Amino acid sequence: MVLDEEDEEAMTPTDETTPDSPAAEEEGPGAEVDRAAMSALVREVTATHLIVWTINASGGLQSTKINVSDVSQQITSAVRILDRNFDQAIQMVITASNSFDAAAQRWDSQARQSEQKLRASTNAGKLNQVKGQHNQVRTRLAPVKNIFRRVVLMLQEADMRYRRRRASSSEDNLEAEDES
Repeated sequence: MVLDEEDEEAMTPTDETTPDSPAAEEEGPGAEVDRAAMSALVREVTATHLIVWTINASGGLQSTKINVSDVSQQITSAVRILDRNFDQAIQMVITASNSFDAAAQRWDSQARQSEQKLRASTNAGKLNQVKGQHNQVRTRLAPVKNIFRRVVLMLQEADMRYRRRRASSSEDNLEAEDES
């Protein structure tokens, strides 16, 4: 299929605004969001393995993993809808944060129970080994929770700036109409 110049111009996307829509509606709060921070959050959650180590009946170490893959999937989905439905994206990230916190609390509880059972069995070597494994997980939890807090705060601040700009432009438009 050969296109002449007129057809090519008709197919070329433009950056022009729709005449009936105010500029504030075309650039939402999602445009202000640092998507690299959200990608970093997905990476950190994915790299966090909530593994509880225990001793099995034969005296060997066994592990149980608490899955957080649904948390990273929620964040990824939120990034996808950021420009279309910013409020829902914020809610999805907050829900992901709450889910991660709940999984971390569940992990901490199970890890402490495991360590208490090992203390009771007076198996110091195994206890130290398990505590070493658990401490690796513990050191990852605080930074991930901190990244969650920063991302949620970033999203909320972008939303507030956007709402202030919209309110300000609406007030300016009303003042201009009153003057004419």
